[in-house]
Amino acid sequence: MTSASPASVDDAAIMAALEGWLDRDALTEARTRATHEGVSLLDALLATVTDREALVSRLAERFGFGLTSTPLQMRPALTADAAGAAFRAGVLRLDDGTIIVAARGEPLKRALDLAHTLPRGRFRLVTPQAFADLVLATGGEALAQQARTGPRRIDRRLSARNPQIARISAIVLLLAALAALAAAFGRAPAMDVVMLIAFASVTWIRLLAVANSPAPHTPLRAPDAMLPLYTVLVPLYREAACLPDLLGALEALDYPAAKLDIKLLVEAEDRVTRAALESLSLPGTVEVLVVPEGGPRTKPRALNVGLAAARGPVLTIYDAEDRPEPGQLREAAAALALGGPKLACVQARLVIDNTWDSGISALFTIEYAALFDVLLPGLAGRDGLFPLGGTSNHFRTAALERVGGWDAWNVTEDADLGVRLVRCGYKLGVINSSTLEEAPNRLPAWIRQRTRWMQGYILTWVVHMRRPARLLRDLGWRDFLIFHAFIGGVPLCALMLPVFAVQMGLQVAAGEWFAFGGVGSVLVLLCLLDLVLGVGAAMAIGLIGIERRRLAGLAPLLLIKPLYWLMISWATWRAVRQLYLAPHVWEKTEHGLAETSRATGKGRRPRGWFRYARAIPSRPRQSGAAD
Repeated sequence: MTSASPASVDDAAIMAALEGWLDRDALTEARTRATHEGVSLLDALLATVTDREALVSRLAERFGFGLTSTPLQMRPALTADAAGAAFRAGVLRLDDGTIIVAARGEPLKRALDLAHTLPRGRFRLVTPQAFADLVLATGGEALAQQARTGPRRIDRRLSARNPQIARISAIVLLLAALAALAAAFGRAPAMDVVMLIAFASVTWIRLLAVANSPAPHTPLRAPDAMLPLYTVLVPLYREAACLPDLLGALEALDYPAAKLDIKLLVEAEDRVTRAALESLSLPGTVEVLVVPEGGPRTKPRALNVGLAAARGPVLTIYDAEDRPEPGQLREAAAALALGGPKLACVQARLVIDNTWDSGISALFTIEYAALFDVLLPGLAGRDGLFPLGGTSNHFRTAALERVGGWDAWNVTEDADLGVRLVRCGYKLGVINSSTLEEAPNRLPAWIRQRTRWMQGYILTWVVHMRRPARLLRDLGWRDFLIFHAFIGGVPLCALMLPVFAVQMGLQVAAGEWFAFGGVGSVLVLLCLLDLVLGVGAAMAIGLIGIERRRLAGLAPLLLIKPLYWLMISWATWRAVRQLYLAPHVWEKTEHGLAETSRATGKGRRPRGWFRYARAIPSRPRQSGAAD
């Protein structure tokens, strides 16, 4: 048996160790690719070689390390911090003195350096997947506890963990609604003041965004050697049907394979998805992390486990149904590098993929086009606070760790995280790159999803307003107002909309629109102006959004947007009920039901009016516009 130089492991040592096992041309090609991408030869090989176990076995033999084919346990169990450190280092010392080494470039180099003073028989070389399994087996319980405790390293009162907060909020909202309804029947001018402020705040946000929406730009493209290691977290729960398309989308990413650290996060009790993953041949860039059992069973809890295992200085999240543009990681990495250390997150644009499935998915498309192509870029253009989307947001890992990760108890964890990042002095941004997403195409699924969103918005507002003076100090006046207008104002307007409709109907029926006299008439006029401006602003950003998305055929649906707003109101009232009965229950949206998806090219063609709407041309896009 021959072994490499004990001083270090370099590409020449790997070449010598694999001589005769791999074709020389293949080794030379891998070494050229490694040099171009700025990675070790071993990392380049692991990203492309199919039989990784055989590769690791060969290296263990040549370097004088052992292998293990039986599960290893560590006593005492790892702490959460120790488990996170092991994930990042790729080296773990067991209680019997055995040193487990993940077969990657840096861990192997570290192990060979240690082999100067320790017997080589102590070392066990394992695949990165086997190493991750071992860390979870020995530290999973601690990681699960850490993941559920809510934000760490900052004020714990910024967590939605206490269910009494949600229940009290639900009761207060219900009493306020009853009072508002009573005021509406009594034609009280005070009701006009409340509604005027609520609707004007949302209108202000929309007008602010339209006025500051930046022009599209062409993203920069950095050389491969300058790109950072990128962690991609993909939480999965009952997503077996989406796995083939998901893996295809991940493999299509235009990023050096050896610099991808992809973690598929699957719940321990989700046996169907786990079995589906075991039946697939996963790329070398992908690891499966089985999230330990525990509560609450929410997406943010799984993401916190993934954060502990993240190796990259930048990190993003994709959902199972997502189809990101291939160059998205490059664009995000460049934006974060140019934005400086205070830019903690950039949000990609989410685009509905199954627009033509139904009227609900078409209206959802208009909403997303307005939000991600007009509203968020406008707020980001002023370095303002805005709610993050639940996917395709790209973070500095260090910033995430500083604010304590995600709140496992908040069912709209993305909006809450954006607020906490800004409170800690960070900035948020947007990028032009798009991610295709699947919208619910039937009313029951849409209601459940929107209920969860509104429930989380209300929770986020209540949690951060527990200390309003500190919130104002952390955010400053402008972002403080944006917080109230967006995080608080959106659900408030949805709750007030039926009351407003009842009041307006009563006044019109009684001929009392201008019957108050004095201050009352002024308030009615202001409410009418607020209504006109609000509807006009909503229509304007909807038109701008669908035009930027080249979906002008959807414009007639803007006429029935008020019905869509009433659906949102229904979901928001349902969210109030959920706040009281089940504040932390995650109502999962089922995926894989799209019928007219552009991502796969499968499914039926649009029917009826949609067939003609889809064919209506839009103006040509300018260079660099979002797709």
